[in-house]
Amino acid sequence: MNSTIRLYFLSILFITSCTKPEKLVLENYVDTLTKDTWYDIDLNSNQKITAIGGYVWSEGFALNSDLSLSHIKIDSISNKGLFDLCRTSSDELLTVGTDGYLYRKAHQEGDWQFYRLSHWNILMRIHEVKDNFFAFGGKSNEHGYVYKINNTYQIDTTYFFPFEISDALITDSLIVAFGWGNIMTSPIDSIAWTLLPNDGDFFASGIMMDDSSGIIIGYNGKMLKTIDGGKHWSNFSPKITHAGFNAFRAIVQFDNGELMICGNDGKFWISVDRGENWNYHRLSKNVDIYGSIKTAPSEYILCGSEGLLVQIKTNI
Repeated sequence: MNSTIRLYFLSILFITSCTKPEKLVLENYVDTLTKDTWYDIDLNSNQKITAIGGYVWSEGFALNSDLSLSHIKIDSISNKGLFDLCRTSSDELLTVGTDGYLYRKAHQEGDWQFYRLSHWNILMRIHEVKDNFFAFGGKSNEHGYVYKINNTYQIDTTYFFPFEISDALITDSLIVAFGWGNIMTSPIDSIAWTLLPNDGDFFASGIMMDDSSGIIIGYNGKMLKTIDGGKHWSNFSPKITHAGFNAFRAIVQFDNGELMICGNDGKFWISVDRGENWNYHRLSKNVDIYGSIKTAPSEYILCGSEGLLVQIKTNI
């Protein structure tokens, strides 16, 4: 064989072996009796699981279970889609969704209480900020909203923006909100939004690893990093195989610097060194992953599209 051709085939073999996903030790799928998407999942201090999901315009579901997923209860709690879970400092759960819907659950075994906010906007995230809450959302790329909500769950102020907002990071002094092509910041105590000079991508999800360091990811594989508490963000380019167009969905933080990026088409990535290096994994089902909890060393439960709820164990 010609030496150039032989070198070419060896290169292809090397690239293929380097990008092959790490094999999962366990992959146990649970039937959640729906093909709608589970958008977020939470594990409380009593080892009880809550997941939230549904379809944008017609239904919202809540799932409750023990850690083994052997005793699952699914309730239809809304006639609109619900998109996230926020555990508050008082150990309550909040979720928001389509048409300004907000639900609050005071106790693990309690019912969800409905609050109808005064605007008919799609809200994607809600976060606790001192004595208030801030909800973030938007639609059609070019319409974004931030709701400041008081402690009686009524709107205090609504801010409108020319770009859809996906999520936000909250520090002791700063709110960092981001979405379609933009990132903006505001002091917590005196809301005044400043647009940062960052380029491109539809920024989807972020985490603060400590008071100074954080990461934001975009749907199309872009990563940004801050080292000054969110005031400035710069490009961050660790080696992540099979990233790129329409790859990422959410970034989740666990203990001891461990991170997970949940992605499309069954893909997810795990870092054990605060995002410097990533191991690539893939489910056997071609579904999109939106949320994850860690249940034991190297063991996780993922949720996502097509009613996805799966227990996995990795080999790291």
